[in-house]
Amino acid sequence: MKKPNKAYIDGDILVYKTAFYTEAEGSHLIQSKFDRDLKYWIPEGVTDYEIAISCKRHDNFRSKEYPLYKSNRNKTHRPDTLGEVYDYVTENYKVKTLPSLEADDILGIYASKGKGIAVTIDKDLMGVYGWHFNPNKEEPVKFISKKEAEDFFLIQWLEIVLIVFPDYGE
Repeated sequence: MKKPNKAYIDGDILVYKTAFYTEAEGSHLIQSKFDRDLKYWIPEGVTDYEIAISCKRHDNFRSKEYPLYKSNRNKTHRPDTLGEVYDYVTENYKVKTLPSLEADDILGIYASKGKGIAVTIDKDLMGVYGWHFNPNKEEPVKFISKKEAEDFFLIQWLEIVLIVFPDYGE
């Protein structure tokens, strides 16, 4: 599969990173902080990108099927500047949202169809076939084959089984 020159960037992570920073340092830094971080998230050779943003938590299809989905996050601190950062991003960048989907779902859809490079630090996306870029690693854009994606997915499930059932197999 030919490497696309478009990227889909996990905007949720960048937005939260900027919001936590600007909550401590001041909302006047939203633009400079977000823009500076975004530069490192655009893979070399990419000429077009969209910032993927999740739907509202209560609109997520997983929450509708399983109401406790991410309920543990209701107790976590949401930075005071979060809304301001979302507003800045949606007003100044090309944003991609899809009904009922999270940002990483959007990345997975476009990467698996060869339409773009999935840009995120979320290791769960390694279970998706296609082009990937992790800006926290000193690696170039890489292609994950269907077999590599399936193997990663299965290994994650095995890890969960061993955590939930530590005596399994004895």
